[in-house]
Amino acid sequence: MSFPARRFALAISAAAAVLISAATTHATALASAASADEGLKCHVIPLHDPSPAEKAYLSGNASQAEMLYREALAKSPHDAALIAALVRTLLREQKVTDADSTITAELPSAPNSAPLLTAFAEVEYREGKLGEAATTADQAYHIDPCNPRLYLVRARIYRLNSMYASERRAIATAHALDPSDIDIRMIWLGRFRWRSASTDKENFWLRLTPSTLKSERALRKV
Repeated sequence: MSFPARRFALAISAAAAVLISAATTHATALASAASADEGLKCHVIPLHDPSPAEKAYLSGNASQAEMLYREALAKSPHDAALIAALVRTLLREQKVTDADSTITAELPSAPNSAPLLTAFAEVEYREGKLGEAATTADQAYHIDPCNPRLYLVRARIYRLNSMYASERRAIATAHALDPSDIDIRMIWLGRFRWRSASTDKENFWLRLTPSTLKSERALRKV
């Protein structure tokens, strides 16, 4: 092997070693987070009738949902739950740049808001910034370990790291905390479909219309 070729091979090996080390460190951090989830005592979000914006989101009309969330925010500016919902709706519309600008504009005024940090982690995940998304999710976890959407973000990150058992635990936790969240529910159905018939009979999300069935099929692809 010539000197330039040997030098190139050594550079590739060194780069691979750095990537493997980073991946191992990240996986170890995720494993620690997964084990920390056990034994949590949280209040379950009670079942509720969906708001007009939630109904629009569920029916697949994300543009109407966006309009309704913006109208609600005009009446209640800086409401973290509404902002997070708007960000998720923008992501559903593939408006990732708008979602990013929306959440980054709000975070400075409420840097310790778990819903906003979780929404930010969702944006970072969609932008392909997996390390940043995991870090932001950890920040949200330390503030409020009972945020259901947080476990949805973690589940997606676990899956990309081939941590399937941790992914399933995170999804189960998210669904246990908020069985009404349609995104959580769709992921949960995809992983635990065999249990759904016996455990979900009383969940109002099961009262589906043809339009929501179409929306569910679309959401399963996320």
